[in-house]
Amino acid sequence: MKSSLKLFGLLSLISFSCINDNVFNPKAQFKSDTIAIHAFLKTNNISATKVVGGAWYIIDSLAVGIYPVLSDSIKVAYTAQIINHDFSLTKITSDTVTVLLSSVMAGWQNTVPLITTGSKGRLFIPSGLAYGQLPYTVNNMTIPGNSNLAYDFHLINSKGTHLYADTTVIGSYLSQEGILPIVDRSGIRYTIDTVGTGSIPSATDSIIATFKGNILKADSLFVKDTIATKLSLKNQIPAWRIILPKLKEGSYVKMYVPSGYGYGSSSPSAKIPANSNLEYRIKLIKVIH
Repeated sequence: MKSSLKLFGLLSLISFSCINDNVFNPKAQFKSDTIAIHAFLKTNNISATKVVGGAWYIIDSLAVGIYPVLSDSIKVAYTAQIINHDFSLTKITSDTVTVLLSSVMAGWQNTVPLITTGSKGRLFIPSGLAYGQLPYTVNNMTIPGNSNLAYDFHLINSKGTHLYADTTVIGSYLSQEGILPIVDRSGIRYTIDTVGTGSIPSATDSIIATFKGNILKADSLFVKDTIATKLSLKNQIPAWRIILPKLKEGSYVKMYVPSGYGYGSSSPSAKIPANSNLEYRIKLIKVIH
């Protein structure tokens, strides 16, 4: 289990060391890794998303969950493989583990906070964000130095104090404002100012809506769309995917969203800092099945 914990979430793509006169060059190695992973993704027709830190991820099955933060412990099932030079796969190990997200390799720390719990997918990690230039042995198998890594994974759940802290702040704000919300089991608070009478959307439906979004308490408007807009519900933040399927066409709802059900620890724009609690006002005009 100790070896599996250290290997947690790896799928490897072997590349040659970038060494000049026996001096390791991390920048050159990272460039080589990036080219190699990009070639692997292109060869296998994988449309993965590259994050700022340099790793890639793809979500094969999106779940309506919460975004974990580095202070959370996560439970994950994974299969680790080496991708050979010919892009064939050699399995290393499979396991289900519970670990502190801040204790795993940088490639996981860069990507997992962008994935909601319950989701399944794959990670592709440059060697410098994994084990670096040194070989590593697990289950009597040696992973060569400068190996790019990846995972097939199922992010089962996450646990931590961040959600509790967010809901405490939101609860205090609502109390001060004299607002008595409905409390969803997720921790999201909401009020229904107008109860609709039409269809109820499912997770795969599109909707037509008007909406307004603020940073909670800061009264900082980051989005306002007063023109009826068609949106795919599956592409919206987790809070929308959780609350809107509880409503009918014609409803007007105010949502008070803990950061993990908004954009988590990522910052999608300069107007929305990382770990922001959000307030949305949404008019659900029409459901398109």
